Amino acid sequence: MLVGRANQESVLQTFYDMHPYPSYPFAARPRFQEGIWANPRFHLHRAGLKAGSRPLKVLIGGAGAILPAVIGSWLCPNDVLIVNDLSARSLRRAKFAMRWRHLFQNRWFVEPLQATLQRFPHNFLDHADLFGVLHHMSHPEDVLVPLFDCLKPGATVRVMVYHHHGRELVRRVRDRVAPFSPFEPRDIMKARARVRALADDKDWQSFFAAIGPAWKVSDADFVDRFMHPLERYFSIVQWQQIFREVGFHLTAVMDRYAELDDLVNPLYAPPHGEQLDKYAALQRFHGNYECTLTKPMSSDEEGSVAPVENYRAGDLLYIASLKVHTPPRIWFEFPETASLSCSVRWRIWWQHLAQVFMGLPRSDLPPLAQSATDRLLRLGAITV
Repeated sequence: MLVGRANQESVLQTFYDMHPYPSYPFAARPRFQEGIWANPRFHLHRAGLKAGSRPLKVLIGGAGAILPAVIGSWLCPNDVLIVNDLSARSLRRAKFAMRWRHLFQNRWFVEPLQATLQRFPHNFLDHADLFGVLHHMSHPEDVLVPLFDCLKPGATVRVMVYHHHGRELVRRVRDRVAPFSPFEPRDIMKARARVRALADDKDWQSFFAAIGPAWKVSDADFVDRFMHPLERYFSIVQWQQIFREVGFHLTAVMDRYAELDDLVNPLYAPPHGEQLDKYAALQRFHGNYECTLTKPMSSDEEGSVAPVENYRAGDLLYIASLKVHTPPRIWFEFPETASLSCSVRWRIWWQHLAQVFMGLPRSDLPPLAQSATDRLLRLGAITV
């Protein structure tokens, strides 16, 4: 379904008002650990900017129904969270998911992301989160250019986008349901019946096993995956070119599923787009392209960065409360780290918090196998 630049906002607003995404139950709250890689201070720390204790101004563009609660769980009480989405229904669900946190330092805007960015002065934001947003825009630079101006020098952006080879099988399914409209319940039922028949084909069973069963029961999951009215399929090379032309520096690539183990740690040496496109074409890189962008800081701009302030009492109490959460399970689901003891896991977790929130140097950990250390470095659990 082709959508022009002029009316894409109205089409997407209607789409997400009908199908708020992701399709969590209304009263559900995300697990705390789901946001371990969404923590703004993690990205600022990885980019080399010592955010330390400075109250942050964080923007979530195209936030959807659950991401504000995920990111908000990592922000201190004095940080400012700015939430944008086209769908008022999605943001109502997001406010409910955040419970009491939405009453404090948060601002909510139901409007196109470009309109929200026009509200901010030059060098205003510390971090922006565009997770699953840019590939639903016909011209991503319409957002990236004003966002670049709003970011402070050294600020970071977490981006997740679809890419050409990674969505090849999804595109083939979408082609089969193209005659149906995501705005008509009967069409959705017919499209789902067609996809169910396809899922029974032995040639497709591995694909549908990999994406899970949510599309079978959730209209929101089904239409977002197979009937979205606007998706762009740029290659990773093209995405990197768009980011570069706007002025961003690519500082990290997240390898959630250990698909790039034969490359240098992508958190520290982001692979070239040509290499990742080649891997994706060979079915060696199935994941979405998730990366961290940084607005470069010139020598003239270094003086414009606000000085780091001390944490306030409420912030310190909140940081202390993070320590009682169990260490993120995702760090220890790999063969290299699965055998680490509980005490070692807790020490890794507390060190991670000290580095990311307090800017403290890496402390000594119990002796770890080199393979375990390498895996933890690739996951961002520990830093060099």
